Amino acid sequence: MARKVLDSWSILSFLEDTPAAEGVERLLLTAESGKVRPVLLLGVVSWTEIYYSVAKAASQNDAERTMLEISELPIQLVALAEQPDILRQAAIYRLKGLPNEPAFAAALARTMKAELVTGNPCFKAVTGEFRIRWLKEDA
Repeated sequence: MARKVLDSWSILSFLEDTPAAEGVERLLLTAESGKVRPVLLLGVVSWTEIYYSVAKAASQNDAERTMLEISELPIQLVALAEQPDILRQAAIYRLKGLPNEPAFAAALARTMKAELVTGNPCFKAVTGEFRIRWLKEDA
């Protein structure tokens, strides 16, 4: 099974139905179909970033509804505190200039030998260190 890490950028793009949402939607449909299921992972740091972003842009109620929607998707939430390798790797990525949430998403992808699914340009700083599937921002 192919592992894929979704970051806050990819999930928010999907929720906001941006042009990049199509790539995320295809992964979700494949995961739901039962055919060659990719394992879709979301780190808890990315999950909290999504909550914060929605609460800030809309309301706490909207953020809570959004988190409920995400919990119904075929995505596994990964608790990072139980993964010391991820914590160490995230510290290295922060030293390379990645903000907090992207550093943890990158560390999760690298540690789990997964492909990161994103369109966030900050990951260009670590291109080549793990696989990245770039989502297109424009149709």
